[in-house]
Amino acid sequence: MIDIAKVKISMSNLIVSARKLNELTDSFTIQLKNIEDSINNLKLGVESEIEIPNLKLKTKFGYGRIESKWGFYIHEDTQYWHWLSAPRYLRIKVIEYIPLLFEQLEEDGIKLVENLKKATQVAQEFIDKINKK
Repeated sequence: MIDIAKVKISMSNLIVSARKLNELTDSFTIQLKNIEDSINNLKLGVESEIEIPNLKLKTKFGYGRIESKWGFYIHEDTQYWHWLSAPRYLRIKVIEYIPLLFEQLEEDGIKLVENLKKATQVAQEFIDKINKK
């Protein structure tokens, strides 16, 4: 027999939990958006990703262009999400890896600068050669 009183108590507790969970998630999402905006405002143009250990599926957390917009993303198995639309448990998991991703972005940015310097030099040498005739 179903104990209606227990069901009502459980439902009441679920309502309180859901309200609190949604409030915290909304606050967390604003913080994530602020982090992303701070990187996007740099107009860095560098893509990086790191692997997130200890999850059931192979999961990567990165920064790059997703659907023609720059931002953070989570890649789990065959699924990609912009991090603000990823499942809550993944957003919670990846937040502790932000410093590591920032370090990877810095490293990849330095490499890109060096590659761009070399490419610019090659392009200039080519221009110089074709203008000499």
